[in-house]
Amino acid sequence: MNQSADWALRPTTLRFSLGDLVLLKRTFTAFHRLGHFTSIPIDDFKSLNVTWPPEASALLYHSVPISGSLKRISFGTDSICYVRAQFDRSYVDLSGSFEQYLKKFSGKSRSTLSRKVRKFNEAPGAEFRSYSSGPELLEFLRLAYPLSKRTYQERLLDAGLPDTEEFRASIVRMGDAGYAVGALLLLEGRPVAYLLCPSQAGTLLYEYVGYDPEYRELSPGTVLQYYLLERLFMEKKFQIFDFTEGEGQHKALFATNNTKCADVYIFRRSLANSIIVYSHAALDSASNLLGRILAKLHLKTAIKRLLRR
Repeated sequence: MNQSADWALRPTTLRFSLGDLVLLKRTFTAFHRLGHFTSIPIDDFKSLNVTWPPEASALLYHSVPISGSLKRISFGTDSICYVRAQFDRSYVDLSGSFEQYLKKFSGKSRSTLSRKVRKFNEAPGAEFRSYSSGPELLEFLRLAYPLSKRTYQERLLDAGLPDTEEFRASIVRMGDAGYAVGALLLLEGRPVAYLLCPSQAGTLLYEYVGYDPEYRELSPGTVLQYYLLERLFMEKKFQIFDFTEGEGQHKALFATNNTKCADVYIFRRSLANSIIVYSHAALDSASNLLGRILAKLHLKTAIKRLLRR
């Protein structure tokens, strides 16, 4: 296999744990498949005739489109194929006009969306702002950081805006190059919802998002998404708004397209790698089973609600 513009060689650390007492850790030098999932052929990993170069021990495919459900672990002559995750990936096709986009909603959904937007706009000092240049995004971060610390994304998922000089510098660089967009909803000058979206090859990614739980009755996340999409359709700067991995009512409401994808890892075939792969698969299965049990006992939602307060 020859390295091409579609692959990057990099050292990648993969951690596979059997629990608190045992940690299997190994560093692989891996070829990572580049490109947004909309530009990668379906089942791309299956078409590759793997000829391992001396310096590579793994091939990584992130969000490769797949034609159907895949077996978790399979073996080739000299390789192990480990499907770490399978998921839906939703996105909005930004071609056409915003008016045409709104026609994809059912009459009931359009009415509900219009009602939420109208209700928010009736609140005192309702305002939408968007940010794209480096200096603008620095101002966006200044306003969004206090809000990020109040969101359940920060408290529950540790997925708020990173508050570091390195992160701020990277966002400013992306803004100066035209590779990022920020958006805020405010009430009387106070931010109540934010979105920060980096871009990749003309695609805007739903990366950092949060809203103030104090204002959840005003649906600030939904309203902010509505206004940002309206702006993106008008500006025609990006081709796709990608909601990234996972499902959810928000994504199902706004998306125009849905693609089945998978994270696929291909390792050199060996006993050690087999142990690592099976160990990680077992841990994942146990974690998923626990999640299903909590959901069945109606504890999962209760725990999330408690942490959102």
